[in-house]
Formats: sequence, C-alpha cells, structure tokens
Amino acid sequence: MSVLSEFFKLYFDPDSAVGVDFFVMIILYANAALYMYDFYQLIKRKSQAETMGMFVIPFGVSMAGAGLAAIMLHVPGPGTERIALFRTALENQKLQAYLVLLAFLWIVLWGICYLLQRKREKKQTVRWVLSCVPDAVFAAAVIFVFLYCVFSGKSLLSEPSGWALWGYLYAVYFLSCKILLLAVGLIVRLYSVRLTFLKWHEGKRPGAFLFRYYHFYQNAILRNVLLFEGAVLAFLTALLVMSPPLPEERGDVVMMMLFLYMCAVLVITIASAPVRKALGRFREWGDAGRLKELFCREYFASDPVSKNEEYVVTRHFLVDVQRPAAIYYWRDLRNIGGLHLDVKEKSRSLYFEKAGELKLSGKEVQAAQDAFAYAKRWLQMQSGFSTGS
Repeated sequence: MSVLSEFFKLYFDPDSAVGVDFFVMIILYANAALYMYDFYQLIKRKSQAETMGMFVIPFGVSMAGAGLAAIMLHVPGPGTERIALFRTALENQKLQAYLVLLAFLWIVLWGICYLLQRKREKKQTVRWVLSCVPDAVFAAAVIFVFLYCVFSGKSLLSEPSGWALWGYLYAVYFLSCKILLLAVGLIVRLYSVRLTFLKWHEGKRPGAFLFRYYHFYQNAILRNVLLFEGAVLAFLTALLVMSPPLPEERGDVVMMMLFLYMCAVLVITIASAPVRKALGRFREWGDAGRLKELFCREYFASDPVSKNEEYVVTRHFLVDVQRPAAIYYWRDLRNIGGLHLDVKEKSRSLYFEKAGELKLSGKEVQAAQDAFAYAKRWLQMQSGFSTGS
C-alpha cells in the first residue's frame, strides 16, 4: 500500500500555488456536484427533513474536500518534466495492479449501491446507471492499460506526447473520488438504518422505551449529528489534551471549544425537536402513561389491523413508518379529505385535531388505502355512537 500512497502524493505539487487551471477546476467542481447528487439519491428518505439532516454534514465535508482537492491537485500537462515522475512510477506493475484493485473496488461498491437503488426505486434505475457511465469508462481504462502492459510487455503510457498519461491520471483521480463517495454513502446508510428489531416487551417502561426508540433507534438525523459532531469534537479535545496550547493562546482556544460544544448542543436540540414534539402529543391526547403503554402494546406486541412498508394501522393509532415518530391517534381524527388533483399528482388528507393534517400524495395514497378505509370506519363508528347517545 505504500506504493499506492507514494503515487497519490505525486498529485500534490508543493511548488504549485494553485494545482489546476480555472477550466479544470470548474470540471472538478462539476464532477463533485454530480457525485453529491448521486449521494443524495443513495441516502434519500421519505421525510425531506430527515434526508437533509443526513445529507448536509457529509455534503459540506465532501464539497470542502473537493474544493481543497481542486485547488491543491496538480496533474502536470503533457510534455512537462514533472509528468515523467508519474511515468516512472507507473512502470511498476505492482502499482498498476493496485490501481486495478481500486477499479474492481468501484465495481463492487457500485453494484451494492445499484441493488439498494433498485430496491428503493422499484427497478427504475436508469438515471443511476447513466450517471455512472463515465466512472465505468475510467475503470475500464485503468483495467485495459494494465492488461495491455501484462500481455504485450509494452506500456500505453510511455508515448512521447504524454496525452494518454495525462488522461489516465485524471481517470484515476475521478475514479478514486467516486470510490470515496460510494463508501461514505454506504457508511451513512449503515449507521442511519432504523433498528426495528429492538422492540418493546411487557415489563419495560413505555415512556423510557419510546424515548430511546424514537431518539436513537429510529432517528437517523440525530445519529448523523452525533457521529460527525462527536468525531470532530473528540478529535479536537484529544488534540488539545496531548498538545496543550501556549498560555497566551489558551483563552482563545477555550472560547473556540466552548463555541463548538454549544453549536453541537444546539444542533442536537434542533435534530431532536420533532421527536420531542411528537411524543409530547401523548399528554395532549389524555393520560400520557396509559396511552404510551397502549401504543407500545398495540404497535410492538400485538398484531396490527394492517401493515405495509409505509404505514401501520392499529386499533387506536396510525404510524407513518418512514417518518420519525409520526404517530396519530384515531380518537384525534376529525375528517378525511377527498381525492383531488394537487399540481401533478393526486393527494388525500387525514385531519387530526392535535397532530394536524396528514397529507398523502402519489404512491403514498395507494400505500395508505387500508389506513383510509379504517379511518372511514372509525368516523362512521364515532358518528353512530354520537347519534345513539
């Protein structure tokens, strides 16, 4: 791996103030923007707020990294003296073999991400496939150059003009960027998975369990914030402990760390606000302790009235599974909105007195058919009770 590390160090020229010219820098930024769009598609959730909460920190880190790379990266032009260093390094077949392994790593990561996209988009993955065509060309170029060198004993990168080598170096750079992006996307998907296997059982306190379940087990935004903020703050704190600042700098450093910790507390407070608001509705509905226990028993321990990937209907509650702590109490239901055309797609609504409007559109309407049927029966039953009394 040291050979690979030394090769990538050649991309950074200490004698160059700005690594690339303006035109190439624009291409690098555009490439990073396209990659981040793929990243967004990879981690997209039903809740826009949850998606942005998961996306914004990795996006900021990735774009900052792309910006630094665009400034510091230096691929010497064809015919220059420095490009000879790359040509000499690539004469090592071991290095080319490592670059081929990088190409195969991209194939594996892309295949995993493709399966995830196919599962989410219901086989509509044309856009995802098309966006990866340039990367497939880069990977094929890296593999072809290695195979040509192995079987013919000659190198395609040794031609005098250097244009093939120049293009090859950018292909390796773009492919490495996409590998990092796909790896980060899979890591974000991994730590943002909803831990649905952790369920409530008789004997557990409903209030404490729901707090853990919706703040940590189900809240991808909060876990995202804790991971990135916690990693940054832990690193900076450890660095200050191991290398204490000078006495004259200590005050400024302490103020900066306090500011960062306050920002972390503020972000965590904002990220947890929707869950706190949702769980607070149990008090508005009546006896919070009794209702939480009823919800846990119906949602976790009993068979629901109906259940699919989007919604779970129990006797007293409706749960939107894809949104954090989206719990609705049937006794809070007041009306059902009719089917109507909303801009480009059809939508329907359920109106709750305390929780507000639950508006569904497009595929959500189809997935919530059982919920609408149960809501209609519930309102009819309540109307019958009112008439009888």
